[in-house]
Amino acid sequence: MLKFKAFSEKLDPLNGKGMFLGFSPRWVLPTKLRNISYPNLNTSALMVILDSAREVDLGIGKYFS
Repeated sequence: MLKFKAFSEKLDPLNGKGMFLGFSPRWVLPTKLRNISYPNLNTSALMVILDSAREVDLGIGKYFS
């Protein structure tokens, strides 16, 4: 959570000014999931890390549940 705090300290002065509603950091981590017993079930996935409370406060992504 320290990374989120560092980003928010830099981005908060920009929120709600000009044409932007706000800024909120997100990290997207691609990965591969491998099944050694059944290789045909191998797949890939994306893990998204975000500060959901911050995004709700800013109204970002309000159409996603």
